[in-house]
Amino acid sequence: MSLNTIQGWAHLCFLSPYQDGAFRLFRGHIIASDGSTHGIAGHYLPNHHDPNRNDCMDPILFYETVIKKYDTGSERRLLVRRVAEDDAAGICTDQDDDKENKGQSLSFETERFLVGNKAVEHCRKYLGQEEKDVVVCMGNMNITLKN
Repeated sequence: MSLNTIQGWAHLCFLSPYQDGAFRLFRGHIIASDGSTHGIAGHYLPNHHDPNRNDCMDPILFYETVIKKYDTGSERRLLVRRVAEDDAAGICTDQDDDKENKGQSLSFETERFLVGNKAVEHCRKYLGQEEKDVVVCMGNMNITLKN
């Protein structure tokens, strides 16, 4: 089985926060270095917990994430993690989840961060979302998927 690597610039809009500070979902796009465009969406999994967690670690949020290639409609699903209580936190897979992710991986680190009216306008312009409490993270994303 061959691997497909997607590298490029991404923007993620974190939407609909819960009272505990976790965002219910995120949506965004990845513009890959080869010119292809992919959608990305994640749904918060409040009942998913890290089996190897200890009290020295930052709390982690889990998201079921779908990556969709727009020109073919193909989709892949990954379990990603995000540090809780850090609006600028990136997302990534973890080797503890390799079995669930079938050896596929994703990493995203925030390089630019929008809040307030700028974040609201960004989500409206690029996603058609009308939300008031949003955070936008932009940066480089690397994804490795199995074909």
